[in-house]
Amino acid sequence: MTRFKLNAHPEIKEGQHAIFAPSQKFLTRDQLTTEQLDNIIRAKYAAQIGTIIHAEAARMILQKKSVTKAKVIDRIYNALWEAHIPDRLNTPELYLDTVLPYVKDAIGFDLIPEQPVVYQYPIAYGTVDAIRYNPVKHELRIHDLKTGKIAASLDQLIEYAAYFFLEYHLKPADTSIILCIYQNGEILTGIPKASDILPVMSRAIELTKYVKNNYIGGDNDAV
Repeated sequence: MTRFKLNAHPEIKEGQHAIFAPSQKFLTRDQLTTEQLDNIIRAKYAAQIGTIIHAEAARMILQKKSVTKAKVIDRIYNALWEAHIPDRLNTPELYLDTVLPYVKDAIGFDLIPEQPVVYQYPIAYGTVDAIRYNPVKHELRIHDLKTGKIAASLDQLIEYAAYFFLEYHLKPADTSIILCIYQNGEILTGIPKASDILPVMSRAIELTKYVKNNYIGGDNDAV
């Protein structure tokens, strides 16, 4: 029996999805308007653009050099261009009022970018956009950069803080906690209390224990 030979398509990387992927059923829907089509394409590239901007912001923070509006625009534009983002979507000025203060503050507060906080790998961990714990002042500062338009809450940063305290065996009650979200040209700042963090830590311990006992095996580490 002769077997039909299918094309290999090495250009498609693992995890990639087409703009018009059949799983989205765009082609079998009613006629799309130009606005709907543009929104689909922008949504397709949004995550990639956000990832690129985060990576470039992290590089600027690590270099610890003063940044200007022109420098931020130039670096984001070049990073997007190198990633073959369409020219129509290569608009770094849209992110300037968010990225510039984020990078400046991260450098000013001497934060570490893209730092994992791990309670139990591979069950409970995350990567913080920028973080610093000052053992002298007993101060934890977590900053988060958001490139999307939908308003974010501090819940994600509270979970990062919970993982931090679990990982390093520190007490929220003994620590000043500052959480900042940079989004849409604004900064959302939260100063949670220990009573905000402790229930999240307990929940992390509880859920991790369930996963380990029922799916992975082994005893949960005492915290």
